[in-house]
Amino acid sequence: INDGHASSSTFWKVPGGGSHWSLLVVLLKRKSCTNDEDDQSNNEKKVQFLHFDSVTRSNIDTARQVSMTFSRILFLDDDEAASPTVMDVMMPQQKNGYDCGVYTLIFAEVIIEIFSLIEDSESPPPPVDQIIADQITPKIEKNTHYAKEMRQKVLDTAISLIKNKNNIRSQSSNEEKTRNRS
Repeated sequence: INDGHASSSTFWKVPGGGSHWSLLVVLLKRKSCTNDEDDQSNNEKKVQFLHFDSVTRSNIDTARQVSMTFSRILFLDDDEAASPTVMDVMMPQQKNGYDCGVYTLIFAEVIIEIFSLIEDSESPPPPVDQIIADQITPKIEKNTHYAKEMRQKVLDTAISLIKNKNNIRSQSSNEEKTRNRS
């Protein structure tokens, strides 16, 4: 999410051009296999919002606005839509004024990796705060070059996309020249 988002009707169409990026993860709870009315999982919230910010709590208000919008979309006729909870996750912090986008990508990459491993596991998942404390934070903190590596990965991806686009243009141009000659 970006701190330039506005809570207006154009909220999803116009991001706004703010100056800080952070990650809001939406976790949807799995439905229980049992129909037991006394099952504790029935009392849990159906959705959990996790906010990962490389500048502590800088985007928390925006995260709350976005979570409220998501809740309204997901739970149109539900009390849960009125009061989403955003867990502001303490994560490694950027050490400069320009790496928030890089850290957002790092958080996303590590979270996807960890949660996909948990999803593939046969055992029940541990609580989210335990996953963050035991796996996500140490993985990011252990690699002191993560930001530099992510910057390079983004640059390499951009260059690759530009080359592919140029190759497609060149190929299309050559095909058109061939047709015009015929």
